[in-house]
Amino acid sequence: MRRPQILMFVLIVCLVPLVAACSPAVHATAKPTPTTPEEVAATKVAQSVIAQLRANDIPIEQTATYGPNTDPDHLLGRTSQYIGKIAFHDARVPSPTKLNALDVVDGGCVEVFANMADAIGAENYINQMNQTGALFFTEYDYFNGVILLRLSSQLPPSDAQAYKAVFMGMPKITKVTTTPTPQP
Repeated sequence: MRRPQILMFVLIVCLVPLVAACSPAVHATAKPTPTTPEEVAATKVAQSVIAQLRANDIPIEQTATYGPNTDPDHLLGRTSQYIGKIAFHDARVPSPTKLNALDVVDGGCVEVFANMADAIGAENYINQMNQTGALFFTEYDYFNGVILLRLSSQLPPSDAQAYKAVFMGMPKITKVTTTPTPQP
């Protein structure tokens, strides 16, 4: 009887710090401050994606626009990473505890890369992580040009397919400039 209690204690002592270290930090979202014209343009592209999803009856509620100083993943604006990011809450996913710190698990996010090379690099990385099983939590990921749509694993596959259908029907953007232009 004593041995199971000791084993449980050891598991708790070892796992609690591990889970706390691996869980995403909750950050208060300050007003984003894009620092380059490309970041401003990328944010507008992400806003356009959100607007088109909403126009096609995707139940996106709150959104959080991130800047280089407010991105909870600390990747926005770094070399070969995304230059625009908006996270959102899908009404079919349980309400987030912090509306000003939305993340993929709350519904999803739109990340915009500067060019196709950066987007392809991100896509290859995500595919590699999915194939090796290295991602602790799964999610749905869809690329359309330089735009990555990440969706919460809490959504059923049919809902993710509805997002995908709308998203993949959007014009393909292959490079973000101060005036992004769709490519056929």
